[in-house]
Amino acid sequence: IEIIDKWQKENAYNQALSDNYDERGFIYCDIYGLPLSLTTVNHMLGVVSESLKEKGKLNKSLSTHIFRHTHISKLSELGLPIKSIMTRVGHANPSTTLKIYTHVTQKMEEKLLEKLNESERN
Repeated sequence: IEIIDKWQKENAYNQALSDNYDERGFIYCDIYGLPLSLTTVNHMLGVVSESLKEKGKLNKSLSTHIFRHTHISKLSELGLPIKSIMTRVGHANPSTTLKIYTHVTQKMEEKLLEKLNESERN
């Protein structure tokens, strides 16, 4: 909430300074009100990840793509049908989604064990 609040204040400041500001309701935008480019966002994430690495709080680089992987993994963990995941992320070929994103996560393994144990008890 603090980050969003900061961006909104900065956007209001930029809008007050410029007649060229294009107010379209974006939160994360440049000084003209236009959405940030993917390159800009990835650069910002890179700066943050380097800082966190130096502090020993992160061991990998952040990018927008890593959030895509996380999102798809979470959808898979929820047990959503592969077709709905494919549609959401724009994969045309199911093998792309299956090969890359349906790795077994710790949470999925735990759910499997719970279900097996439950069926054994019944």
